[in-house]
Amino acid sequence: MKIVDRKTFLTLPAGAVYCQASQPYGWDDIRIKSDTAFTEGTGDWYETSLTNIEASGSDELFDRWDDMKNNGVSYPLDIETVGRDGLFQSQAIFLVYEKEDLAKLRDFFVKAVSECK
Repeated sequence: MKIVDRKTFLTLPAGAVYCQASQPYGWDDIRIKSDTAFTEGTGDWYETSLTNIEASGSDELFDRWDDMKNNGVSYPLDIETVGRDGLFQSQAIFLVYEKEDLAKLRDFFVKAVSECK
């Protein structure tokens, strides 16, 4: 893995897997970078969070999270929805997963799926 600044992060291609921190070293959840929206000023980009669940909008999303927490219901992962970062934190840093790291994660998840009941 490597740590890059915001300017460098904006040059990464869509598909980059990363965690963001606005102050070292409190990393957010794992996300997948989509297209860079613009690079002027602090720049912005689109992303997919690996904590998204299927929902038709934010009202349903919040209701489903409540349902999950209060009733033990489960909902499928949503990796199709793309959002925009929109925080414009110029000093943000990013922990970027490299190819070898992604291969380790793949192997880890393949094992987890095979052991899942």
